[in-house]
Amino acid sequence: MSGSDLAGMPVLSGRKHPRTASKIPAEIITAPDLPPIKCTVIDMSPGGAGIVLWVGSSFGIPEKFQLQIQDEKGPRQCRRAWVEAHTLGVEFVK
Repeated sequence: MSGSDLAGMPVLSGRKHPRTASKIPAEIITAPDLPPIKCTVIDMSPGGAGIVLWVGSSFGIPEKFQLQIQDEKGPRQCRRAWVEAHTLGVEFVK
């Protein structure tokens, strides 16, 4: 296939599931004895989410943690997929 044959083809983002934009308050729980970190879920899919911190840097957040999303019964187990200064992507793990 030449480059011109690829025009109009969708670009794959590497994600298993497309994400839906959101703006849901949440808390990152790193340990039971530490205060939760306030954040906002900015996009979500069945497999993961994008998160923006309210204050501070995301670089100190551990690889695995719990995410309590507003109005959900219990926290979700998460694994950090990528990290930037104030944002991170997570994969929901079972």
